[in-house]
Amino acid sequence: MRVNSCCCCFSLKMGCMIIAMYYAVVSTYLLISSAIDLHDILNDQSVNETSKKAKDPIIIGLLWTFLGVMGLHIVMSLLLLLGAVKEVPVILCLWLAANVVFLVVVVSGMTVRIFLNPKRFLSSIGKRIFSVVLGVYFLVVVKSFHRELRERREAEPV
Repeated sequence: MRVNSCCCCFSLKMGCMIIAMYYAVVSTYLLISSAIDLHDILNDQSVNETSKKAKDPIIIGLLWTFLGVMGLHIVMSLLLLLGAVKEVPVILCLWLAANVVFLVVVVSGMTVRIFLNPKRFLSSIGKRIFSVVLGVYFLVVVKSFHRELRERREAEPV
């Protein structure tokens, strides 16, 4: 699948820059909010049932893992911005590989969450499906720009 523009009005290069900035902002927000959640859990002195569940080592481990993934996603988003501005196909390829893994992790997490707490998951299923569809569209845009750069380089006289 290939597109010739991003959102029907932006060049693929501009689309990649917008995607990079979008993901950098969203991932930074998620990193900060998750860090606050982790801080609150670790510093909660109450002994109620909810507090005990939140302090479960698995929950804390998942939060630390999520923080790491979001940090990596911010770095990869900045690399995408650099790759788009400098028109370096290999950097776009790195982002594509990382974002495929990121989308697989997101879908896996959604699958696990549906089994753990179906009512809570189903209440926001539209938002979750939209984010996955948007992520797939972003992959198509970046891959299209990667292909355009590669074809442009192959057409250049040596």
